[in-house]
Amino acid sequence: MTIDSGAERTIVQRRLVSAEWLPCTVDRLCGVTGDCMPLQGPVDVRISVGSAEVNLPVYVAELEEECLLGYDYLKKTRACVDFGRKVIKVCGYDVPFLPEVGRSEVVTTRRMQLAPRSECRVQCRLARPMQSTEGLVEPASDCRLADGVAVGRSLVQAGEKVVTVLLANFSDEARNIPAGTAVGECVEVQRAEAPPQGERAAEGAPLPSFLEDLATRSAVNLTEAQTELVCDTLGRYADVFSQSVSDLGRTSLVKHTINTGTHAPVKSPPRRIAPARREEMQRAVNDLATQGVIERFCVD
Repeated sequence: MTIDSGAERTIVQRRLVSAEWLPCTVDRLCGVTGDCMPLQGPVDVRISVGSAEVNLPVYVAELEEECLLGYDYLKKTRACVDFGRKVIKVCGYDVPFLPEVGRSEVVTTRRMQLAPRSECRVQCRLARPMQSTEGLVEPASDCRLADGVAVGRSLVQAGEKVVTVLLANFSDEARNIPAGTAVGECVEVQRAEAPPQGERAAEGAPLPSFLEDLATRSAVNLTEAQTELVCDTLGRYADVFSQSVSDLGRTSLVKHTINTGTHAPVKSPPRRIAPARREEMQRAVNDLATQGVIERFCVD
């Protein structure tokens, strides 16, 4: 969770809300850059922070953060931030801050050129090595790479100063990467202990139904222990798999552009749909709404 005292209302991701239908609103979430995104709600949810639990009407948006606690939450819980003790008092309970995470800029050591539609492993250096823990190289929002160029995530061992990073060029043109270019950042991570095999069955957590067929096909020619490990891995990363043909995902690694050249915009008058095709059109609209590609607009 992230606290934003400048936000009037608390906002959460859609997946954290169990309600199937959310009310429409004309309100928008706008950042300091002027970019805005649509909101849905409000909807009542129960928020737990430490030992404090409160019911609060919140809005829903496609955020990077799971939950953005706004002024309404801080006011209702009489929150008080103590930077000296590094705690926030919520409903009389002390909640400690998350430990500070070490970060380091990742920059290229030499000039190179990425061919169109290709990928290449590039030697980079860390501005500050991870001293006592491992690090994860990942894209950074403030790194301005050439259009169509993306950096892959990679693990860095503690104390390493030079790392190998995967760069991909998704564009149809070659891209030059000068020496000293910041391609991402390395963030300290803690390695989690893998649960012992068989723990999934002991906990009674079955594999999601939409992954059962994939698990069966993946287990061909595998031993029982290997099959169990495959099922455990699929279960832990079930959120990255598409559940159906209508379950569309999103990516921030690739930008899609349509080059219209110097052609002027074209405006066409609205046309009535033939009665024989109205049912087909309505079905297509409903499918797009279900997938989240479009949203319904409420008119008062």
